[in-house]
Amino acid sequence: MSKVAPAVKFRFRPIESDILDRLKTGNIDLALYPLIDLPPKYHSLDLFRLDRACLVRKGHPLAEKFHAGVELTEEDFNTYEKISVGLSDETQNRAIYGANTTLAACQRTRIQVPYFMAAPLFLEGTDYTLFLPKPTARFFF
Repeated sequence: MSKVAPAVKFRFRPIESDILDRLKTGNIDLALYPLIDLPPKYHSLDLFRLDRACLVRKGHPLAEKFHAGVELTEEDFNTYEKISVGLSDETQNRAIYGANTTLAACQRTRIQVPYFMAAPLFLEGTDYTLFLPKPTARFFF
């Protein structure tokens, strides 16, 4: 990259609440941000979409229902407290649950961790649920 674009610099930082202001002022030129509804004069491009997976402990009631052939609903998942992944309350749940996550679902968050890799450690011995991108979830099963 240094030969093709020697003046380009990349910084990977946690998403901050002033990200749109920083784009507007030219402090940053590009932001990767999950599922945000942008105000006018901002442009977005979907880079990719990922399927999600729900991780639970062995013997979890949701796992039992699933293995019995019962189709799980959003209501089934909302019954259980969640582990969420996010660096701030603002970004919590957006990338995994989607931009239209209900307030009730968010309020069921019991544990919030900053990184995907730490989250599954909290499932054992609980009835918590954890939604991850499917490629990340596969790492754990």
